[in-house]
Amino acid sequence: MLPVEARPVAVARWAAARPPEFWQGLAGAKLSAREIESLVGNGAVPSEALDPVARRAFEQGAEIWLMEDDHAPGFLFLRGSEGALERPMVGIVGTRQASAYGVSAAHAFAKSLAASGATVVSGGARGIDTAAHVGALETGLSVAVLPGGVDVPYPAGNRELFERIVGSGGLVSEFACGSRPVRESFLVRNRTLARLASALLVIEAPCSSGALVTARHALSLGKPVYVVPGPFTLPSFQGGYGLLEDGAKLAPDPSHLASLYGNAPVSDGPSGGGSILLGLLASGPMSAEALGRESGLEPGELMEALTTLELEGSVTRAGDGYACTL
Repeated sequence: MLPVEARPVAVARWAAARPPEFWQGLAGAKLSAREIESLVGNGAVPSEALDPVARRAFEQGAEIWLMEDDHAPGFLFLRGSEGALERPMVGIVGTRQASAYGVSAAHAFAKSLAASGATVVSGGARGIDTAAHVGALETGLSVAVLPGGVDVPYPAGNRELFERIVGSGGLVSEFACGSRPVRESFLVRNRTLARLASALLVIEAPCSSGALVTARHALSLGKPVYVVPGPFTLPSFQGGYGLLEDGAKLAPDPSHLASLYGNAPVSDGPSGGGSILLGLLASGPMSAEALGRESGLEPGELMEALTTLELEGSVTRAGDGYACTL
């Protein structure tokens, strides 16, 4: 179950009838549950008085939930299945400019977590977020936290992915339907993601990544934060390593994390020799001979791992060697 208590607001029409600017101003406000319920109770309007913003919300099938914890109660708009919010939720975040290794790792961890019964939640952005959503949808449910209304796809290039998420999870936002993303709303999105997740996984994040903002929110809330080890030659992993000094832990492999936060056993995703090979291939194609020399795997172990990764679609033949495909 969610560590955050979420329940439908009784007078949803009033919430949806407010203009986007109202919700942008309210998002993140530290209101008590009593203050929020007082706003709802005193501000209800009859259905015939609904403005265009309200009609748009109902046409999109958006629900309004009261999300309450000890930090910042507020409203949460949902488009999709509320069942996705009732499972253990694990957030996956990282850079938009992800390496092939990072994309492959995000996909593998998300696929394993979703198969175990957890809901994978991410921010819907390009790079690591997209890979996490795609991996989760292959085996289970995913939730995307948006920086605008749940009817405003951002980035627009992920519109098709968002529609898939609605069918196998949901889109959520603290902003009303019709709200366009502004600079400050991305910070609200990061905080919402940290509040929803039972645990957070940082895949690949340079020192300037917004994913670190989400991770520090989660740490401040007492949530477990995990970091995926990456090739030491890539600076895009240095930000994640910095979190280890703040209390984050290393995530050894997808099945281990799934066993902690899922509700069904799972062994999906590369591990052992496969994980080592993906790390080596992150910097570019390599021959089988070089992979064997650098990985330390015996010839039989090497070919078994490469064959498994090929069947999973994680690597492909590249001339006389192999390369990451994700």
